[in-house]
Amino acid sequence: MSYKENFEYYKQTLIDENERKYGAEIREKYGNQAVDESNNRLKGLTQEQHDESERLRIAFEETLIAAFESGDPAGEMAQRACDLHRQWLCIFYPNYTKAYHQGLGEMYVTDERFKAYYEKLAPGCSEFLRDAIDIYCGAKYTIMVRQAKAADCDGVERFYSDLIESMRNSEFAPEWEMGVYPTKQLLKDAITEQSLFLAYLDNNLVGAMILNHDCEPGYKNVKWLANAKKNEVMVIHLLAVAAAYQGRGIARQMVAKAIEMAKNNSLIAIRLDVLIKNTPAAKLYTSMGFKYIDSVKIYYEDTGLADFQLYELIL
Repeated sequence: MSYKENFEYYKQTLIDENERKYGAEIREKYGNQAVDESNNRLKGLTQEQHDESERLRIAFEETLIAAFESGDPAGEMAQRACDLHRQWLCIFYPNYTKAYHQGLGEMYVTDERFKAYYEKLAPGCSEFLRDAIDIYCGAKYTIMVRQAKAADCDGVERFYSDLIESMRNSEFAPEWEMGVYPTKQLLKDAITEQSLFLAYLDNNLVGAMILNHDCEPGYKNVKWLANAKKNEVMVIHLLAVAAAYQGRGIARQMVAKAIEMAKNNSLIAIRLDVLIKNTPAAKLYTSMGFKYIDSVKIYYEDTGLADFQLYELIL
């Protein structure tokens, strides 16, 4: 078999294999014409185009893994991965549309065969890619943050209760216990003190956080970057995003809003603590400029005495 014949056989094998594995689903989703056009595009692929597609695929997967480790689907690295993915798609599907791209992203999560491929790169990678593609294609996840009112108390209590229950068996569960931490009284007090803030997306409560000057005793035993008085420092507590909305950059927007409010009030720094195993939270804060300060043991009612990492952002 000549080199050309071998390459043609290779392309036909790819087409046959894709049809066997995914043909029924993609034809149902995108129609016979679109799939036939894509197959014909692959048949007509030159060796140079094939080599370029492989280069893009490898660059995409390497960038995706790095982006996944950053934990931010809206970040520069994740969006770069999506653009490489788009370039790769355009070799096989020149009539690219954002809707097509988003549809593939959703299929990477809902179709177990597609999902298994990306889960080999890293557990949770398929959902991360889907969320990153949504953002790349212009899906709107812009939140509105407002101060909580007395009438919000029951809804906020349900929000935390639902979050805790839905994440109870997840790898990065917050380890809170409703009625222990947070308590309804804590939420009431935060509302009274005007320190509880709520995040909404399309009129749905998707996030909550407490912003005040209070810190645990463990904060006093480390050397902070800022030599600041208590009332010159904002401390972030109980920052949470509803499980169904995680991975869409909402926590980042909430932290950005906290930074904005701290600057508007002429504060010097923002501080917070993160459970030592909560790597997604740590990656988010460091990507936004927070500096790791120290690891300390802090006692909370829900966790008992546990290891936490302390972070600080100088404003």
